[in-house]
Amino acid sequence: EVIVALGDGTDRSLVSNPGFELGAAEDGQVAGWQVRQGVYNIVAGEGYRGAKFATLQNTGEPLSAALISRRFPISAGEDVSVVLQVKALSGRPTASLYANWYDRSGAVLQSVYLSALDTQGDGTWQELSGLASAPPDTVAAEILVHEGAGNATLGIDEVIVAIGDGTDRSLVSNPGFELGAADDGVVAGWGVGQGVYNIVAGEGYRGAKF
Repeated sequence: EVIVALGDGTDRSLVSNPGFELGAAEDGQVAGWQVRQGVYNIVAGEGYRGAKFATLQNTGEPLSAALISRRFPISAGEDVSVVLQVKALSGRPTASLYANWYDRSGAVLQSVYLSALDTQGDGTWQELSGLASAPPDTVAAEILVHEGAGNATLGIDEVIVAIGDGTDRSLVSNPGFELGAADDGVVAGWGVGQGVYNIVAGEGYRGAKF
């Protein structure tokens, strides 16, 4: 199956070069993405879904290094879902996922934590996902993947960003319980019958809330 298409991958993700197939390997940069501190590369071989993937080597303190997507348009009140694949290349890296919301002037409205995954030093691909809702006055967003442990190297691939609440992967809304405030006695997108209910922040299976 030889798939040839025009474009940079944004037909399947709101971020450009989501599978890191564009750009030369081992040239110290990641095409279509910005970087913050650390050492970065596109490398050939054993990608999650292709011939290449990105590496993020954090040579400093936790969360000091990040791979940052180009901004993409989004409207206030819209939900954005992020699903990506990560693996350990050296040390015991943690992948920490954030979103930055921007207003029309280009100012950052909020920087929000979505979720994190401790790879436990595992060199096989693992899924990290998160959901968030754009605050008032939002016109654009960007996704940040931080290495959260320090002095470790993380492999990153298939960063799929989409508008919606996750119903592209489930017939029910808010399937990973990432939407809605924590500890407010309600579960966004779900009805309840008796009992006491909450969305809580913690080590959920597919994100920061369960």
